[in-house]
Amino acid sequence: MTVAVDLAIGDSVHVLVADDDLSCLRMLDIQFSKTAHVTCVSSGQQALETLRHDSRIQVAVLAWMMPDLDGHMICKTMKKERPEVYIILMVGQLFLAEVRRLAPEADAFLGKPFEVADLISHVRTLSQ
Repeated sequence: MTVAVDLAIGDSVHVLVADDDLSCLRMLDIQFSKTAHVTCVSSGQQALETLRHDSRIQVAVLAWMMPDLDGHMICKTMKKERPEVYIILMVGQLFLAEVRRLAPEADAFLGKPFEVADLISHVRTLSQ
């Protein structure tokens, strides 16, 4: 039995995806581009600059670990500067419980690897 999953978010939703894993970034770009406006960046510094300069961004999906500026620091900074932005932190499954404790500012957490439908569901819920 196959279960159909609705991946529609809404074409008025603006999502930022930041991950230094380029294959993950490409995959998320393809998925989000189908139903939302998406901006993809491959570094934490680019993510921070985008969030500061693009007021249309409503949801930020950030990798916990990035070489220049990690998702946690971006989350802490943006919750002070733009608290209306919903932040989802992506982290390895093994560290999920620890990250939840260390980053209470985040609105949601997603363990890698994850199902795209789960991420889309988080974004849909947070953007309503």
